[in-house]
Amino acid sequence: MGGIVQDNDGTAGDAAGWRDSITTPLSPILTAALEAFNENGYHGTSVRDIAGRVGVTVPVLYYYHDNKEGILTALLDAGISHVNLLAAQALEDAGTDPDARFLTLVECLVLYMSTTGRLAHLDAEVRSLGPENRTVYAAKRKQVEDMLRVAIEDGVQARLFDVVSPKQTARALLGMIQSVATWYRPEGRISPDRIAADYVEIAAHTVGASTGVIEQARARIRELEATPDTRTAPAAAAATPDAGVPAEPEESVVTPLPPSPRRRARAATVTGRSSARRSPA
Repeated sequence: MGGIVQDNDGTAGDAAGWRDSITTPLSPILTAALEAFNENGYHGTSVRDIAGRVGVTVPVLYYYHDNKEGILTALLDAGISHVNLLAAQALEDAGTDPDARFLTLVECLVLYMSTTGRLAHLDAEVRSLGPENRTVYAAKRKQVEDMLRVAIEDGVQARLFDVVSPKQTARALLGMIQSVATWYRPEGRISPDRIAADYVEIAAHTVGASTGVIEQARARIRELEATPDTRTAPAAAAATPDAGVPAEPEESVVTPLPPSPRRRARAATVTGRSSARRSPA
């Protein structure tokens, strides 16, 4: 069973600079593995494929990671550990006011999801981990949920928020925030900062925030509306009209993810069986 082994030692910056440290530092091996997993799925990727992308031999790759599950575990751990670090720094940067802590934490999480979409979306592969590694990962993911829950509880106690269940509200918000990784595309017209600002305003309404707190969230949106988008991505200027995603039919604002290799193989098998039944004897 693969352990949590990393071949890089990247860390984020200090509390005041967490916005400049959103991207998770990854080694060449983990970068290549992430690319392969996104293209072919975890089960459709071989260790030899990853080694080939990096330009090393399989034995060299095994020097850093026990096996393929060890690589997946290292990727997931790098992501969730970085999220925890960023969230803690965002809370420290926000100070002691419950409303500022909540709004800043939501902004931090949405920025992470919109900036590191491929790594964030890898969360779906947690089911491929063994029990031990899955337990370790789940415990770290629970820390993020607890930070958000406590931020909501503090807002309720200060009479700034109005919710019955901070715990379930935190879970609902995390589900909403995590979904950003499945549809947002950085080459779209709306920047990660604007997506984060929009979601902060939605989150403020979700917790039943006071008028003053909602106005804080909207002030950030107005600030971004008055500021030109300075992103340097070549696609940003020629992006589609949709909010951060490629052109889609009007009835859909979500970019569907391609089916996994396993699902494609299963569909091909079913199609073959159906054709055989229709063929004359």
